[in-house]
Amino acid sequence: MARTYDVIVIGGGHNGLICAAYLARAGLDVMVFERRLEVGGGLSTEEATLPGFQHNFHSVFHDAVEHMPAMRDLELARHGADYILPPGQGGLALSDGRALTVHTDGAKTAASLARISARAARA
Repeated sequence: MARTYDVIVIGGGHNGLICAAYLARAGLDVMVFERRLEVGGGLSTEEATLPGFQHNFHSVFHDAVEHMPAMRDLELARHGADYILPPGQGGLALSDGRALTVHTDGAKTAASLARISARAARA
């Protein structure tokens, strides 16, 4: 006999997993389908360039995740979720050879921005 579910979530990225977790907490029987070998979407870490060098290709918006309702509601820290924020958060290489870097330290980000636009850095 085939199994039935109340809800089927297509995609096991972080949004799909959070949705599925809330639905399951509400008492619904949930199945998550993901085409990749691992779940997590933008939270997935992959060795894409050099051996031992890990990349998070879509994880640029996670710098405030500890303040998002799902972290608290689903008690993700209690279940082992731990965010490690490196000093350098990201960068943008410009065609003229300059680069903008975003840091966990706001003053360092402003200094990087000042190399491109002093007015923008002041703002």
